[in-house]
Amino acid sequence: MDTIRLISKEYGDTPLVESYRTLRSNLQYRCNAENRKLLCVTSATTGEGVSEVAANLAISLSKNNEKVLLIDCNLRNPVQHILFDVKNQGLTNHVVMDEDLTIHRNVMPHLDLISSGTAVESPSEVVDSHRLSTVFEYIRDEYDVIVVDTPSVLSVTDALVIAEKGDGVLFVVKGHYVQPDDMALAKQRLDQIGVPIIGSVFIDME
Repeated sequence: MDTIRLISKEYGDTPLVESYRTLRSNLQYRCNAENRKLLCVTSATTGEGVSEVAANLAISLSKNNEKVLLIDCNLRNPVQHILFDVKNQGLTNHVVMDEDLTIHRNVMPHLDLISSGTAVESPSEVVDSHRLSTVFEYIRDEYDVIVVDTPSVLSVTDALVIAEKGDGVLFVVKGHYVQPDDMALAKQRLDQIGVPIIGSVFIDME
């Protein structure tokens, strides 16, 4: 796993902390105005930093005393349970194995986590299942904001299926890494299923 920086480990008003404060403010304004609560974080291609953005956005929102839930729907390459040091018991245990849904409470103040769960052979069947839709509906009323970590749009169909269940997409772009044609194709696929991109995060590699 690539090194992931979390703002919970930053001290003072670092550029990283300030960047996520700005992102938080912009998203809160738009989400409140348009009544959007469940946000999917994705990118065009793999390796653009989606999991890092999802984790840091959730932390930043929680620091504003929002009641926040982070869901790791990247079932093929989950990392949120590692970042927050919890047992990886979560979505798949509930959807596939019919166990009670595990919500890891207060991984940070005001922040809960649903991890990906035990590895399964067919992740696409999990994300496309009625039971996952039921999970999303079940937790909507309990939280102010729900941040969903998803795979990239062009790698597998999971991101599109999950995004259809949400209220909008936050699109992550790693500069000097992703090709413009890939970004355009990913946006086209999101447009085709009617999923709005409500914001974007540009990660400067220079």
